[in-house]
Amino acid sequence: MQWLAPQSRFLLKNLFKRNYDHLRPSAQKTINWTVLGVDVAAIWLLLSML
Repeated sequence: MQWLAPQSRFLLKNLFKRNYDHLRPSAQKTINWTVLGVDVAAIWLLLSML
């Protein structure tokens, strides 16, 4: 899941004003899975509009 870390870092820094790098590894993993879920949901919504 390390390929998702840059997107998670960007979202946390810009939307929530939090530093991704100072989080515990378990919190980073949870955030990566959450971002992946949001991405999949957004793609599903966009495809369902077609």
